[in-house]
Amino acid sequence: MDSTGSKSTLLDEYYHIRNITSLREIESEISNDRSFSAYALGHLEKELFEKSKFYLSESANSRGIVMHSTGLGNTSITIGDSKAISAILSIYPGNRHSYLVTGAEAHLPILRKYYHVEKITYLQRMMVSPQHFSPQNGQVERLSGTHINALNNLYLPGGGPYFSQSKTVEQAVYFGIFNNGTLVAAGGSHVVAPNQQIAVVGNIFTDFNFRGKGYATNITSAITQQLLDYGCTDVILSVDPENKPAVLAYKKLGFRFRSYVTEAKLKRKDSIGLRMNIRRQLAKRKGHTYLKSKSIFLVPLNNS
Repeated sequence: MDSTGSKSTLLDEYYHIRNITSLREIESEISNDRSFSAYALGHLEKELFEKSKFYLSESANSRGIVMHSTGLGNTSITIGDSKAISAILSIYPGNRHSYLVTGAEAHLPILRKYYHVEKITYLQRMMVSPQHFSPQNGQVERLSGTHINALNNLYLPGGGPYFSQSKTVEQAVYFGIFNNGTLVAAGGSHVVAPNQQIAVVGNIFTDFNFRGKGYATNITSAITQQLLDYGCTDVILSVDPENKPAVLAYKKLGFRFRSYVTEAKLKRKDSIGLRMNIRRQLAKRKGHTYLKSKSIFLVPLNNS
């Protein structure tokens, strides 16, 4: 190929991959489905953005986004066309161990090229806005960092999250219900993004001995109300579609189905990164040769 070939011609032969750092550009790429992209939008907040990398892959007919972050543990997000995503992962696979917090079921075959994929979970995203929210009042209490031990004791039997630092709870929005001084139900926010006016609710859990009392609904309602009061126009949560009682409870609050998502544990196959480094250097060399660019890497379409 002539090194003076146009970018449009190269788009027919190569995926153009680059690390995008413009908040506006990232937002424009991922905002078509705010429910699906909720976690990614949340990572545009300063504290998380500083610990995240967004990669764009584009060709003449497809484009994809991959995010790797250490802001909320090692997490990854895949958005867009599977082949475009594969091109990114071939040179930027991320951490050796990561959790896919947002992906599509169609992405699983290409994820398996680069990772051992375990504990796959299929969920549906539901969303509510201020005009559709129908609060349910209940005796709930706002939780703080002083409740970290109570939260860990509650979540441990159900395999829920473990909080090692009180600031994790302080910086989020957590509510709970106590019975004789013991925390028996709780939930909170995964992501709060005031600049994007979006938030994600999660970690809703009730002690097995106290289920069927509407505690989860009351807690979800309190969290959602607080997030809407913060100025969020969209509040998102993920739920197992087979968990009919939970789906009905969320619908009662005004949440409605928006999209399907897939979550999974990821462990890189190329743990040392040798093959990835070779592919990255070749892609970098092609970008410099054909585009005179140090920031755009070229991956052949038939190699993704």
